Amino acid sequence: ACWIFNDYIIRTSLNGLETIIATFFIITQCWYFYNLYYVKPERKNLNFLWLGIITGFACFSRVDSGILALMIGLLILVKEWPHLPALFTRAALYSTGVIAIFSAWIAYSMYYTGEWYPESGKAVRFLSLAHVDHNPTWRWYLDMILRAGYEELQQKGFFIILIIILSVYAFHRKMFSLSLFNPILPLLLFCASILLAYTFYIFTPWYFDRYFFPLTMLYLLMLALLLNKVAAYTSMRQQTRMYSAIIILWFAYLLAEGQYADYFTGGVNKNAGYRNLGIWAKENLPAGTIVGSSQSGALSYFAPELKVINLDGVVNKECFISLVEGRNMEYIKEKGIEYVFGWDNNIHFIKQHSENFKETDLVFIKKLEGFR
Repeated sequence: ACWIFNDYIIRTSLNGLETIIATFFIITQCWYFYNLYYVKPERKNLNFLWLGIITGFACFSRVDSGILALMIGLLILVKEWPHLPALFTRAALYSTGVIAIFSAWIAYSMYYTGEWYPESGKAVRFLSLAHVDHNPTWRWYLDMILRAGYEELQQKGFFIILIIILSVYAFHRKMFSLSLFNPILPLLLFCASILLAYTFYIFTPWYFDRYFFPLTMLYLLMLALLLNKVAAYTSMRQQTRMYSAIIILWFAYLLAEGQYADYFTGGVNKNAGYRNLGIWAKENLPAGTIVGSSQSGALSYFAPELKVINLDGVVNKECFISLVEGRNMEYIKEKGIEYVFGWDNNIHFIKQHSENFKETDLVFIKKLEGFR
């Protein structure tokens, strides 16, 4: 109930398809790891190949799942350490499974870009640093971390409060120990790692919503483990009251947030995002027109007759190099781009990374109304 009827889950699933697909594989690999080490008395070598294949699909669906692949690999080494022959065999089979699936992405990237490592991570970090003129200070780092923490608390405050209450209760009744969370150790390490990676290296707080999506799984599984522990010490009647209270409080929390009802009443802002921009461009520009834009995916999708060139460098290595070298406006001219779509900050970004920029280089035509 806490997963399905959840504003954050619904919103994030609608916003990024790959996020929810990656979620499926992350949960599946954690479940499989749990079965291997906490349920099945005997582990077969072939199980580790299957675990690697599932992990490979998680990485294939969303590349930052590679951090979880590393965490599971390290846990296999730790758990198999006394038995060296088994350790080498199982680690090799696990690695083979991961590589067998993820190598499809490497081959695809090599074929289309000539490199196995895409520019997206570098470009996203570059975009973030541009907000502080590529000169971050410790105060800025601290602000990013505090902001990330505040947003997480704000979005998932109900879970955190409930976990704290149950933890205090379980500790008071002497039924709490850290080993309680052993079954979700891979997910716990993964979430800690992505928090550190995205707040200390990648930054980009406007994407934290999607980057920190796995934390919801972690909170819910922690909640489930605590409830399971508390339930073992309570009567069926007490359990019924406890679960009923949680469900009632959960829905009250969702309704109090104010956005949840929008999904069922049509209150969602239909002008948000880039879909309508793509439709406008398709209807108002002749086929073959060369246009440039940051966040260019939806524009390309909904205006396929136009030639759309990405200008934030996330999916365009050539553009990314021009940004780093401070000649982005020259790149725009070289590509014959006739129109640039962008919010004010996108236009500022072009000027910021064009050393020889002249005000006549970009001529303002008009503001398109009705977009958010």
